[in-house]
Amino acid sequence: MDYAKEIVFLGELHDQCLAADRAFTRIKWAIQLHAKPQSERQRQLADPQLDAFVHDAVCTFLDACAIVSKLLKPAPARRDPDRAARAEARGAELLRNIGVSEDAEFMPRDVRDAVEHIDERLDEWMASGNRPFPETWVIIWPGEPGSWEPVDGLRTFDARSMEVSVLGSRCNIEGMHEGLVRLDQRLNVSTSDLSFSVTEPGKPPNSISIRMATGRKPPNEG
Repeated sequence: MDYAKEIVFLGELHDQCLAADRAFTRIKWAIQLHAKPQSERQRQLADPQLDAFVHDAVCTFLDACAIVSKLLKPAPARRDPDRAARAEARGAELLRNIGVSEDAEFMPRDVRDAVEHIDERLDEWMASGNRPFPETWVIIWPGEPGSWEPVDGLRTFDARSMEVSVLGSRCNIEGMHEGLVRLDQRLNVSTSDLSFSVTEPGKPPNSISIRMATGRKPPNEG
């Protein structure tokens, strides 16, 4: 893989690491806020609003992790042989160039499959005689009685342990976040944000924002 192509992949990995980090920060913020009485909360957010906030942030985190996992560890079984070979070679080269172990896991494969192929997994779940999932989400907030364990929903987030379950496949997003932070440090790639306006006579301007992967960071850049 030549340098120009590698930067494309490194820039995408960097952006997905940032997206996961922002989502993880929002999740931690919501947990801290949920522990406060509603009258003391910033903007007086009600519990249902915090629930929705965490729903969205957990999904964003898992989606970003799935993209990182696919770029580094493709699962090309569904592809034709040429595309499969190209994907496997690309993943192996990225892992080698970044210096990440082949055993490094930023997302367990069964969780990735559940996130990416949720329709198939739901079909399999029902066909196996498991109960339907009327609970599309279950969140267990800190402070719940330790002896009470709810039945899993389609997606379950236990904010006490930072564990997520998707159709019974489990992962710990705190550990995954730590792995992504280390990965992003190894990427050592820089991006540039550009904004500009395009105007036509008699029309309001269109603003355009672009983020570009521009290469590796200079040695002294943080």
